[in-house]
Amino acid sequence: MWASLHTPLTICYKSSLGELFKFIFLAALAFRSVDLTWFSIRPLATEASGSDCPSVEKLRQSREAFQKALALNPANADAHNALGLVLMELNEYGNPDSPELHSNYGLALCQTSSAERSHNLDRVIAEFLKALQYLPHDAGINNNLGMALKENGETAGAIDHFHKALQLKPSYAVARVNLAATLRMAGRTEEALRETRTALIQEPDYAEGHYQLGNLLSDIGDLESAANEFRRTIDLKPDYPQAYYSLATILKRLGPIAEAALAQEKFFTLSQANSSSYE
Repeated sequence: MWASLHTPLTICYKSSLGELFKFIFLAALAFRSVDLTWFSIRPLATEASGSDCPSVEKLRQSREAFQKALALNPANADAHNALGLVLMELNEYGNPDSPELHSNYGLALCQTSSAERSHNLDRVIAEFLKALQYLPHDAGINNNLGMALKENGETAGAIDHFHKALQLKPSYAVARVNLAATLRMAGRTEEALRETRTALIQEPDYAEGHYQLGNLLSDIGDLESAANEFRRTIDLKPDYPQAYYSLATILKRLGPIAEAALAQEKFFTLSQANSSSYE
């Protein structure tokens, strides 16, 4: 799963970014980390002009506020990434040494369709590598580089960067489950099971963790337990098409045909509204 820290965080404001950036500024003064790695700057209420986007002037003020915060605490990776989003809104791509731009441009390329992302993978990897030159200790960027390498078939490199993310942030369940999925691809099932179970101890309600555990249990032939993990995934994330597909596949082998048919029907319903590819 693509992620920066734990899950994407959307911060909306009503009419001004002032309070948000005051908060960032004070957090930087206190040398505290603020979880703003991936957020959208879209107001809940429109400006007087009717625009649904922040004004250029407010974006410039936001840029200055983040830059001041980073001057006080250059190691605040969250503020770097948030600044990157502001710079992208301003179309300021002129600084080749901006880690936040490279990181967020890489993420932006990842938000495209599967076919487009596959075509862009070399660029995605290059952007994350560039960002890591400036922010080598950012767990989120290491995780995202690992995801890009995994999609590109570079499992060894992906595993290395997931391990790096976990060295930097041992409680990072997203990276741990991504590591497990990559270990599974490499045929290292026991290690993958261990990492997935550790992730679910850290974050018991992480749907992707239960989904990956279901896949692994299916791999080793524990179909009943696998079905339960897919059911748990659906409880936590009812709009997860892959979980319905996997549950239907397992149930067809176990025998509850009616439940299998319902899961299959739900998969088709969701897949029509979702262009993602499914395992």
